[in-house]
This record gives sequence, structure tokens and C-alpha cells, in this order.
Amino acid sequence: MTQTTLADFAGMLSEVRDRVKRMENALKRSQSTASFYQTRYGEIKQALMTLKDEITRQHQSLSYRDNESRFATVRSQLYELIRDRVWPSWNPESEPNGIHFEKIINDFLQAYPDAGKPDTIRRRLNELADERICKPPPLEWKKPGYYLLRHLSISPIAQEVI
Repeated sequence: MTQTTLADFAGMLSEVRDRVKRMENALKRSQSTASFYQTRYGEIKQALMTLKDEITRQHQSLSYRDNESRFATVRSQLYELIRDRVWPSWNPESEPNGIHFEKIINDFLQAYPDAGKPDTIRRRLNELADERICKPPPLEWKKPGYYLLRHLSISPIAQEVI
């Protein structure tokens, strides 16, 4: 009986060793499979991020062109209002820094009630004073919130608002 018990124990021990080896092999296979799919996922994710960045850049450039053409009318209306109405009524003695943006926006909203939000008008006002958008800019910044009309030479470019 002891001989049988020893044989069973030896058989069980070899079976346990075989199972451990199979489990180790299965673990190695699963690790290699997981690393393959993780690498592939990383490559796909990188390709998607590159594609997304490119699509975002294209969309932003297209929307900037749309906004540029759409807001050109608002900028020209705003410049005409400043040039024809607001600037002649400006008193340099009472406001030496220039015309405050709130006065310009209020006058613009009275003249064009459907023009949009005051924030949009403020952005267009800043664009009129920005050299990157208007060349040459018809307005100049003074103290924060104050604008002055630039003294431009009379030329076709100076009279148009870009």
C-alpha cells in the first residue's frame, strides 16, 4: 500500500509540474499577444490623433476664412460709425485717452440693433486696431479700453477697412 501511495504521489507531482509548465506557456503567449495588441493599438491611436489634428486644423482654417469674410462687414460698419458719428463728437479735453469701448458699442448697437452681442462687437473693435488683421489699422489702442482714430493719409487703401 505504501508503494501505491508513493506512485500516486509521484504521478500527482508530475501532473502538477505539467500543469505549471502549461500555465507558464499560456502566460507567455498571453503576454506576447497582449504586447502585440497594445503596440498595434498605440499605432492606431497615434494615426487617429494625427488625422484628428489635421482635420481640426483644416476645420479651423476654413472657419477662420468664413469668419473673416462674415465679420468684414461688421468691421466696416463699425469703422464707418466711429469715423462719421463717434469721432466728431469726441471731446479730447474731457477724455484725453480716447473713446471708451462701451460708448462705441452702445452707439453701434443703437445704429445696428441686429449686429450681435457686445462681445462680438468688442472683438471686431480690437481687430480694427490689430495690425495682423487690418493693414494699416484704422484705430489704435490707448489706455486699456480706449481707442483713437489713426491719422491715415488719404489713399484708397486707407479709406477701405480690411
